[in-house]
Amino acid sequence: MINASYTRKLAEHCTSIRFEDLSSEVIRYTTYLMLDFLGLAPKGLSLESTRQIHSLIRKMGGKGNGTVIGTRLRTLPQYAALANATASHSLSLDDIYPPASIHPGSTIFAASLAVAEWVSADGKRLIEGVVAGYETTLRIADAVGSKEHYALGWHPTATCGTFGATVAVSRILGLDTDKTTSALGIAGSMASGSMEFLEDGSWTKRIHPGLAAQRGIQAALLANEGFKGPRAILEGKWGFLRGTSGNPEPFRLVEGLEGRLRILDSGIKLHACCRYNQSPIDAVLKLKKEHDLRPDRIERIHVEIFGAAFPLVVDPWEEKMDPKTDVQAQFSLPYTVAAAVVRGRVSFEEFLPESLSDPSIREVMARVEVIHDPELDPAFPRSWPARVKIRTTDGKHLESKIDFPRGDVNNPLSWDELVIRFKEHSKEVFDPTLQERIVESVQRIHTAKDMKKFTGLLRAKGGD
Repeated sequence: MINASYTRKLAEHCTSIRFEDLSSEVIRYTTYLMLDFLGLAPKGLSLESTRQIHSLIRKMGGKGNGTVIGTRLRTLPQYAALANATASHSLSLDDIYPPASIHPGSTIFAASLAVAEWVSADGKRLIEGVVAGYETTLRIADAVGSKEHYALGWHPTATCGTFGATVAVSRILGLDTDKTTSALGIAGSMASGSMEFLEDGSWTKRIHPGLAAQRGIQAALLANEGFKGPRAILEGKWGFLRGTSGNPEPFRLVEGLEGRLRILDSGIKLHACCRYNQSPIDAVLKLKKEHDLRPDRIERIHVEIFGAAFPLVVDPWEEKMDPKTDVQAQFSLPYTVAAAVVRGRVSFEEFLPESLSDPSIREVMARVEVIHDPELDPAFPRSWPARVKIRTTDGKHLESKIDFPRGDVNNPLSWDELVIRFKEHSKEVFDPTLQERIVESVQRIHTAKDMKKFTGLLRAKGGD
């Protein structure tokens, strides 16, 4: 008799997820996040880093029917997942679970869609896989402790996401608890992702969800063939939690298993940059709109934020004040705040080379100062508070405090607002008629009999 480990208990919980047992709230929210993913993936096609993934796929020559969203490329499911997750995450707009600062959606949806298409799964099985994937990813992210995990240089989107993709695919394939446990064990030797990209603004962050999705598919398929993985890979002596955290909490893997499903705790990002910048940007945009602020009317922008934000978006200050690449700019609080003032938005276009060198943005950056307010620390990560104070050239003192940025589960976009966002992101790839068909199909994805028919909508009808 094998003693039930935390890893096995989590696997057992996820293999027992049934569409018939899911609440209407969970089903609706799954389609909500799915539509956002399907808008971001085609938007990410414009990036050179995405195009290089496509070039690799062509050179590999792998035969398969996996859809690379927004293109005519067809490939093996693991490569389709690699391409789609990378494209979606590259914009830094994909959904986020704030307590762990992790982006689960790009990985989970890319892996789930690729395998559901491959095996002709129906929409209900797709939803079961996605929900199981989120459940796994976010529970592991809580157990490893994001602060400790990040401090050691790990990127949880990649590491925890690999396990989530593995379970999502295992659920879609119908693996039992034993095989799902083995799949998790196999994934433990694949889960990786370094934060070193912050040092030089390189592209590896963009590919992290893609690698996680690809590896998750491979781990599940190996387990399905009977390949054995460690049974306690998460909490074991040499397991993932002890190896990647100085203060893991293994009990969180299974805490409240029968309670609220974790997919409901992941929100959307409105601005194309690090989550730590979202509240300051919202505060600046609020003051800009309310007081019709032009850049030349602003004398000083004073930002107060919690301490956890500093290592990623504030320090070292000299580098954050002079970002040289789009990735560096996405992790610069002074740059993103200044872009919000000058452009009135912080979309991906604000990180193009011409924007990085825009003298008007650089001029406003010189007026930004950021301090740590210890009084804001206790609220994090339940909320991500920021206070912005602007002093105008005519002596006015304006102030705004944001606790939950727009898109957060506590401050969400409506479905209609999300549809507008989807159409804006995907308009260069899908014509208006096709956009409407995709929206309608996502709303009733649970009625789909074969995911191949749905993924057919996501392919380009012309050139790549």
